[in-house]
Amino acid sequence: MRNNTSSAYPQKPVSAAWSKVRVQIKRYYSVLNRFGWLLPLTISLGICLAAWIVAQMPPDYISQGRMQVAGQFQIKEGAVYSEEADNYYGTQIQLMQDLEVQK
Repeated sequence: MRNNTSSAYPQKPVSAAWSKVRVQIKRYYSVLNRFGWLLPLTISLGICLAAWIVAQMPPDYISQGRMQVAGQFQIKEGAVYSEEADNYYGTQIQLMQDLEVQK
């Protein structure tokens, strides 16, 4: 007795090489299903370790800056700000007394 579906669609013979490939793919898939959680876990642990190491390192460069404004500038309300000469010279004196400037 013959199966009706097999007569309508004849099956091609599967080569031995293709069947070995299919078995190998099934093995890889099985291993991936069992141990698939291991790869994301190790990646996240590595990232956490690298972040901790970087956080413990001393800074390479520290910058300090000062800003001085001279003259006048326009404020939103329309008023004009003008710096007084006393404040300007006081700022200049403070800047010149800094140790970095004296060096």
